[in-house]
Amino acid sequence: MNEQQLADRFSGAVAGEPPLGFDPDDTVDRAARRSRNRRATMGVATATGVVALTAVAVVNWSGMTGAGRGGTIGMAAPAAPTPVTTAWPPPGAVAPAYTAEQLRQRGREMTGHLSQIFGQVVPGTTGIVADPATWGGEGGGAAGIVDGQTYLNGPVEFERDGVQGGTIISVYMPGEIDKGPGGACEEEPKTCTVTPLPDGSAVEVKSSTHGGDAQLLVARHFRPNGTVVAAIGYNYDPVGQHVYAPEVAMTGQELTTLATDPALSL
Repeated sequence: MNEQQLADRFSGAVAGEPPLGFDPDDTVDRAARRSRNRRATMGVATATGVVALTAVAVVNWSGMTGAGRGGTIGMAAPAAPTPVTTAWPPPGAVAPAYTAEQLRQRGREMTGHLSQIFGQVVPGTTGIVADPATWGGEGGGAAGIVDGQTYLNGPVEFERDGVQGGTIISVYMPGEIDKGPGGACEEEPKTCTVTPLPDGSAVEVKSSTHGGDAQLLVARHFRPNGTVVAAIGYNYDPVGQHVYAPEVAMTGQELTTLATDPALSL
């Protein structure tokens, strides 16, 4: 089955149904890619420094340090951007081999970090909930994580302006996403932008509608080591009642700040 057939089948399956709690574009990309042979075998993780636009904490396997424990969150002054590499995934991008328990621990660290910084990144939000038990894959949460899984995603729920909302954060290991910066812009270029960053990475921001009422706004950060982090905003609560608001509850800038947070990585 080719990518177009997968995309058509997925679009037909969700037509007229309540919106899903994850980004359809990401799901189609991943399903299409998994119908082909993997490009690389699982390997040992290589620590790679990423210069991001945010001044947030860097989380490691032993815990959180830095701004995540009370520092200031904000966008740094942009430097002159450098061109993004056209090769994607970058040469040598290999997903590290983690056990299910290591991934669950990573989920606990990332949700703990998000619980601390989310209100600063997305001001005016209350009732913020980032539950590590809900972080896993397409379903099953942490209990459904398996050895060798190459991504994690999960929700952050909140209330803003009296409306219940949420975002889904998806973290993909190097080589997990085949399409590079601008790949999601091919079909809807008017609702999609790509911004190169000084470290050679790029941020892709795309808006889309599904089923007539559902609105999505997605920021994806394509990092030099092949990691991709997506922050997805909705005009409804993706894990609760689908009551549609006039617009997405988060801005592109807020979603970009989350997607470029170096603490969100595998």
